[in-house]
This record gives sequence, structure tokens and C-alpha cells, in this order.
Amino acid sequence: MSDGRGPLIIAVVGRHNVGKTTVGTRMVEAWTEMGLLVAALKHDGHADDRRMDRESRFDRSGDDSVSGVEESSVEESSVEESSVEESSVEESSGKESSGKESSGKESSGKESSGKERHSPAARPRSDDWEKPGSDTERLVTAGAAMTMIVGGGQTLLRTTRDTEADDVYKLLSRLEQHANAVGPALDIILVEGYKYTDLPKVVVIGPEDRECLLNEAFTSVQAVIESPLWEWRESQRLGKTLNLSNLPAKTLNASFTQKHLPVYHGNNLRDLCRSLWYTHIRDNSL
Repeated sequence: MSDGRGPLIIAVVGRHNVGKTTVGTRMVEAWTEMGLLVAALKHDGHADDRRMDRESRFDRSGDDSVSGVEESSVEESSVEESSVEESSVEESSGKESSGKESSGKESSGKESSGKERHSPAARPRSDDWEKPGSDTERLVTAGAAMTMIVGGGQTLLRTTRDTEADDVYKLLSRLEQHANAVGPALDIILVEGYKYTDLPKVVVIGPEDRECLLNEAFTSVQAVIESPLWEWRESQRLGKTLNLSNLPAKTLNASFTQKHLPVYHGNNLRDLCRSLWYTHIRDNSL
């Protein structure tokens, strides 16, 4: 259905566990019912935390050889057994450490052949992106830089060393190009996260999040959504419009350029989805 002017891009943002995925799922359902082709891009903040934890532990070790041995032994153990317990980590790392001197490995963490070990950041452990013990998870844990699983007319590609993974605009461009390469052009890309970018966005809030909403440095906010994860009392409801013009200037973040934001409840998002789509079509036709 796309007219070739590019997809509508909208980000669903809000605090942790406020219901962003629930809202995003219902928006995708509404657009799909309209006959639109939708893609989704989700930012996994937990994966970033895991990466920073691995890198900080590696940097704090002060001895690359010890850190490299421990990480390598954990990963080798996880490939063979699919899951790693603390006891097996200690045992395998001890074996590596005791065998290092006899094998002639240098203290710099290099093999006698001169090849450097993979750092923890370059060789990820298993995570919650794939089924534990699956073939692709085992290949990733073993060090595969990319995996692709194919079947039933579907493909799933994973890149473990993506230099553009932190650039949402490049990721969106790649997603759009990939869609054009394999099938019809996308109508909509729904993004979950990236709340401090300039992407057009809807903000999901809970009953106690009004002040948080006003103090966040959000830009390009199109609407506010009352999360469907709560039972909202009438006194907590925001009404059909969140009027920002009546608030004291000191409580209103300067990045809010709109004085009246439409408010929707998460249980009824069809009107919001129609409004966003038809506004996109109208703007592209000018």
C-alpha cells in the first residue's frame, strides 16, 4: 500500500515496565487490520546492561590473561553443555589456568601461535534472544559472528558484531531497504524505545507518571497513552487532551513544543492509529 514516500515511523516510549510492548502490539494489530504492512524495531536495554557488565569485568581484571582464560572456559563449557553453572565455571577455569604454564601461553593473553583471544564483548554468552540450547544459540556462543536460520518461508538473521547497532537511524534505513529487497515496501515501522531521539513518539504512562512525563526530555510527542496495565480511577484519568499550557513554566520541559497533547487509553488505540496514518499520508501528499 505504500506510496513510495517512506514509511510512517513512530516510537513507543515510557518508563520500564509501563506497558510499552502491550501498547505496541495493539498498535500493530490495529494497523494490520487496516491492511498496512508493519515492521517493528525494539531496543533491548537489558542486552546493553549485559554487554557493559561483561566489558567492565574484563577491564577491571587488570590481567588480560586471567580474564581471557576465565571467559574462554565459560564459553567453551556453555557450548558443550548449553548452560553454565558456577561450579563448572570454576572447575573449567581452574583447568585452563593450571594448563596455561605447561602450554606456553604468554601472560599477555595470546596463544603461543600469536593469535589473540576474543574479548568478552566480541564473543557473547547466551542470552534471552533465542531458545536456550538451540542450534543457533550454541553457534553464537561458540563465536559465530552471524547466524541465519531459514525455514517455512521465513528467515531470522542475527549479527553479533554490528557496528551500527547503536544508531537507530541507520537501523531504520537498513530495515526499510531489507523490506524493499525481499517484498513489498513497508507502510509503518514501529519502534520500541529510543525515547531521547527526535523520532515521532507516543508516550505510555501509568497513573502516577504525570510528573515524570513533564520532566522528561521528550521531543516530537504525538500523543499520550494511558497504560492498559492499570485500572485507572476516574480521578486519575487525563481526559481527552493533556493541556500543558496551564502548567507552571518551571514544571514544563522546554522540549515540549505542543501545548495540547491528545490522550488515548491503551485498550482503544484504533483512533490513534488511524490518526497517525492519515496524518502521515496527508503530509506526504503536500
